Amino acid sequence: MKRLSQVLFLVAMIALVGCGEEKTEPAAGGSTSGDVTQVSYDLCADCGQQKDTNKCCAEDAETCESCKLHKGSPGCCKMKNGQEGVAICACGHIKGDDKCCKDTADKCDKCSMFKGSPGCCKMEEPAKDKPGDTN
Repeated sequence: MKRLSQVLFLVAMIALVGCGEEKTEPAAGGSTSGDVTQVSYDLCADCGQQKDTNKCCAEDAETCESCKLHKGSPGCCKMKNGQEGVAICACGHIKGDDKCCKDTADKCDKCSMFKGSPGCCKMEEPAKDKPGDTN
C-alpha cells in the first residue's frame, strides 16, 4: 500500500511539473522574445490573402479564373470566394483540414512551414500601416 502511494505521488508530480524542459518553436514570423507566438494566420474571404497585410485586397493582383481569389494566394483554390473563418495554421496548411499538422513533408528552411503547403513562404507579419487604415 505504501508503494502504491509513492507511485501515485510520483505520477501526480510529473503531471503537475512535466517530464522535462519543453522546447517550442515560434510560428513563421514569430519570435522567442516572450511575445505571443502566432499560431494561425487569418485569410481574407474576398481575396484569399493573409488579412492585415499589404497583399490583402490589392487592386493590382491577378484573379484566379477557377476560384476568383487572388492567383497564388494561400487561399487560392483552397477556399471558396466569400468563405469566412479560414486560416493558415502554423504548419502551413488550412487550419483544420485533413493535412493540418499531419503532413510528412519536410519543413521549409526559410519559413519552417511544411514545404509545398498553401502557406509556405507566403505568410508575413501583419502590416501596421496598411494603405487605407485609419488606426
